[in-house]
Amino acid sequence: MRTAALLPTPGDPFVVAYWLRNCERVWRDEVDDVYILVNGQGEREIVEFIQREAERIGCRLSWQEEPLGHGQALRALALSCPADTGTVVLIEDDAYVRRAGAIGSALARIEVGETDVIATPRGGMDPEIEAYARAKWSDHDLTSPEGNSGPGLWPCFVFTEIATLRATSMRFESWSWRAGDVIPGLGYGVPRDGMTTDSFTATAFELRGAGLRIVPGPQYKELWDKDLPSGDVPWFHVGGLSNGNFIRYDWDGGGSRPGIGGSNEGLDWAHRIWWWRRCLDTADGILPGLQPRYRERLDRLTDDLGVREQVESWTDTLLPWISWDDSP
Repeated sequence: MRTAALLPTPGDPFVVAYWLRNCERVWRDEVDDVYILVNGQGEREIVEFIQREAERIGCRLSWQEEPLGHGQALRALALSCPADTGTVVLIEDDAYVRRAGAIGSALARIEVGETDVIATPRGGMDPEIEAYARAKWSDHDLTSPEGNSGPGLWPCFVFTEIATLRATSMRFESWSWRAGDVIPGLGYGVPRDGMTTDSFTATAFELRGAGLRIVPGPQYKELWDKDLPSGDVPWFHVGGLSNGNFIRYDWDGGGSRPGIGGSNEGLDWAHRIWWWRRCLDTADGILPGLQPRYRERLDRLTDDLGVREQVESWTDTLLPWISWDDSP
C-alpha cells in the first residue's frame, strides 16, 4: 500500500511555492504520493505555475475553480485517492516540517498498528458541546505534547489510514447544528439551533466514538508557542496564511480586510504578515508580474493596521523555526 500526503490549498502562489520547497527539501521522499487540490484559485496563470512546480517534485495536482470549504476540499482529496493508498497525512500549505524523518516515522506508527490515528487535540466547538464531549471521553488523553487541548482534532498533521477516514461520514467541514440533531459519534442531542463545531471536529467525534486509538500529536501553532522550545520540534503550523486570498480579491478593489477578532487581532495580523513577506521575499523569479501588486497590498494592510513595528518584532522569534534552506 502506498503512503500519501493530502494538501488542500486556496492557491496563493507564493505560499504554495514556499510549502513546495519545504516539502522537496525536507520530507518529499517520506511519502509515495502528494495530492494537491487547488481550491478556488481563479487565475489560470497562477494555477499553471503551481501545477508546474508541483509536478516538478512529483506531486499530483487537481483544480477546483469554485471554492470549497476546507473540509469539503479534504473530502474531495480523500475520495480521489486511488485504491492502493494506505496511510495518509493531512497537511496545510502553511504547515512546515523541520526534521527529516518525522513524517515517515509518524506514518510508520500507523502502518505497524501501534495506533489508529495521530492528531492534535483542539476545542473548536460550542462550549456546551465541548463540556459534554470532555465528560464523555474523560478517560482519553485530550492534550497534545505542547499543550493543545480538547476533544476535537486539528485537520493538519493528521496521520491515519485512508480507510479510517472513509469509514466516517466524511463530514470534515465546520457544521452548524439544528435543535434535535444528534451529533454522530458523540451522541449529544443538540438543544437549540446554531450550535457549531469547527473543521474536522465532527470527524474527531466519530473516530473517538468508534473506539479508535488516538495518540495526541503536536501542532506547534507558534503564534501561541512563540519561542522555539528546547529540543527537537518536528514541524509547526503557522496558521492563517491560507486566508491570504484577501490580498488578491478584497484588496484589489480596495475593500475592507476580513477581521480576525479578539484582543489579539493586531498581533495575529502582524504574525501572518511576517510569513507572507517571508514567502514573497524568497520568491525570486516566481511570477514577477504579480509580485509588485502582492507586495503593495501587503504594505497597504500593514499600514492600515498600524502594525509595521510589530511585524518586524517577530523576526528574532520566527527565524529560528526555519531549520531548512528556504531560499528560492
